[in-house]
Amino acid sequence: RAPLANLRAAAENLASFPDMDAEMRTTFCQVISQESVQLSERLETVTNERRLLGLAEWAMSDTHSADLFNCIIDRLQNRQPHLQVKIVGEALWVHVDNHAVILLLEHLITRLHQATQQNTFELETLMGNRHVYLDISWQGQAIKDFDLEEWLDDEVQGTMGVTTVREILHSHDSDCWSQAHRHAGY
Repeated sequence: RAPLANLRAAAENLASFPDMDAEMRTTFCQVISQESVQLSERLETVTNERRLLGLAEWAMSDTHSADLFNCIIDRLQNRQPHLQVKIVGEALWVHVDNHAVILLLEHLITRLHQATQQNTFELETLMGNRHVYLDISWQGQAIKDFDLEEWLDDEVQGTMGVTTVREILHSHDSDCWSQAHRHAGY
């Protein structure tokens, strides 16, 4: 509260005494400048701490990947009926924030469609290195690293707290990459 009190006092003195000498005016202007910087830094710190709390509050739960993928398919059929998404491979259990991951995968499929002009995608869960991977496959070229890096800063609409692709991936201790498919033709 001290920075606010100092700001207010300095502003009130400047307003109340318009004829004050230049040295005193400069001193009050410096107080306003210094306290404004201090308040801005504190506000940024509080904002960042709130975002981190948002990460910790997320409701992670064990979910069957088929249930997760079916939710994504339903959402896409309602919003973008020209896209065809099917589930391949065996379903696995995943520990995720369902809401965030559904929105994230829907967002990524939309971006992939825009970038590749493909309408057909496959969703698959794969086990590897004690982690479960959620794969989105399509026919065509892999997305360039530069483009994918740009996508990481996309806002994912409908999320609470953590809002970008990067933040959602980070909250799941995960990453995103694009590579050629392991089967020919993809």
